Amino acid sequence: MQLFEFSDIKYSLMTKVYLLVFVIILNLPSCGKKKNEVLIEAESFKNKGGWVVDPQFVEQMGSPYLLAHGLGKPVEKCKV
Repeated sequence: MQLFEFSDIKYSLMTKVYLLVFVIILNLPSCGKKKNEVLIEAESFKNKGGWVVDPQFVEQMGSPYLLAHGLGKPVEKCKV
């Protein structure tokens, strides 16, 4: 015997309105902020210079990143 089934729940119109207002209020802090940030996926640069693509954390980060592995020496700058 199940005590509670989600398929049996019928929300009233006011409950839906309250839920919508709640979701809007939660998202307000993220709205209207002007950000001067640009995300560029560095692994897609045509000229990576002395940098190498490191795909080690693709599963965690969602994208590989570039490493400057010059063995203690500065590497050539990459160009977009």
